[in-house]
Amino acid sequence: MSTAIALQQQLEDPTSGHVNTLTKEQASLLREFWAVTFIMQEVTPIDTSDINQITAKDLPNIKANGRLGRKNKGQNVNVIETFTKYSKMARKMREDKGASNASRTTSNGSSSASDKYNESSEFLSALVLYTPEELHRAAWKIIAADDPDVILLRFLRARKWDVEKAMVMYMATLKWMLQAKVRDIVEGGEQGLEKYFTGKDLEGLKYQFTSGKSFNRGTDKDGRPVCYVNVRYHKKDDQTFEVLQKYTIYIMETTRLMMEAPVETGEKEILQLVPPKHLITDLGGEDKWEYKYLPPSENENYRMKDEVTKKQKLEKRHSLEDEFEKLTKRWLEEPDNEQIKNERNQVKIQLRQAQLELDPHIRARTYYDRIGVLREDGT
Repeated sequence: MSTAIALQQQLEDPTSGHVNTLTKEQASLLREFWAVTFIMQEVTPIDTSDINQITAKDLPNIKANGRLGRKNKGQNVNVIETFTKYSKMARKMREDKGASNASRTTSNGSSSASDKYNESSEFLSALVLYTPEELHRAAWKIIAADDPDVILLRFLRARKWDVEKAMVMYMATLKWMLQAKVRDIVEGGEQGLEKYFTGKDLEGLKYQFTSGKSFNRGTDKDGRPVCYVNVRYHKKDDQTFEVLQKYTIYIMETTRLMMEAPVETGEKEILQLVPPKHLITDLGGEDKWEYKYLPPSENENYRMKDEVTKKQKLEKRHSLEDEFEKLTKRWLEEPDNEQIKNERNQVKIQLRQAQLELDPHIRARTYYDRIGVLREDGT
């Protein structure tokens, strides 16, 4: 019932459903989502005493639309209990080495129009192929310098406040991130991308950067970065699909770094009018800037070699992640405790600052760092 109420509240007031505008029902669903993520990543330990008694028939099937099926028509599913069973089943399958010789796909039926990205199958295979710790670390890498609640709320809104569907989508996303090596691409920068290619493919990659095919310049009236794509520079034979795929990931994730926290926008009218002073002259604006690629310098990533400092800053970040999770668990138990809410919000700020301090030790500098668009203070 709360799912329908939360969705109706957002439809009536599009500004609701965000970190600072949550209704009581929406906040309750966010807490439930946090509880489920802790179970699936075993941040909250699960009782494994009955693990050998858990079988596939004990689990509700995941329908093609990404929703958990009911044992009987009209029967409600306890989301916490159900995902606990999935977590136990996944552990059992990993311990039985059921996935040892498996390819990194596990099917649970064909996809449908309502599950065109086959998220249901991806959810199941993510549970079997990756340990809870791998999924846990991947989840924090999605968050990076963002507000943790903002990330989870995006999945909830995308699945109309249905925690079941949101969790399926979330786990499928974690699996994609791990398989596509998204963080490796981000942290390696332009030079790091070159290790994936040789010969003509390497030339195709370099062309993506030097041609001015796409670039970020200026912001819209709400301060969000504007990405330009010059389609006249794109010819399908100039690069392979893999080159274009990795370049696209690089552009998208680098653009994320330019977004100032908190990053949340309403679903409607997301493309706002760009002020003339921020619009390049080619499109009728006043900005006379022209794209010219600036390649990496020889020693610009010297801090990535400082393993001692990197270790210290990683430990600080991980310590804050642990503190945030502890406070979140307390928030789940005491949702109206203002002190817990305030402490949790303070740790969010500390998490962002710790990530910014860690960033030059784990992420290679990019074109946008070199020209001063990306600054180390996060602005």
